[in-house]
Amino acid sequence: MEYKKINDPKKTFRIAKAMASDIQMYHKEEIEEAIKNDTFFEVIEKDFRDGKQLLEERVDPEILAMDNYLERAIVDIILKYSGNIRSSIW
Repeated sequence: MEYKKINDPKKTFRIAKAMASDIQMYHKEEIEEAIKNDTFFEVIEKDFRDGKQLLEERVDPEILAMDNYLERAIVDIILKYSGNIRSSIW
């Protein structure tokens, strides 16, 4: 199915935040353990890759080049609120 490419940075970031929220919701326990063990990026690798691919399919390349939407969303949605988890990474 062909989609009209998204050309709005705010909409792109909202989509990325929804993806990060989904990752957090479906992998809450794994993420907590991954932060404790400093394996966070390995644990979310597949979901991250899938999210990046979806953004590349749905968003205008010029908009994607403006920011690291999914990376920023992961920090804002998952990592920002995980500071209470004991970990050597912080």
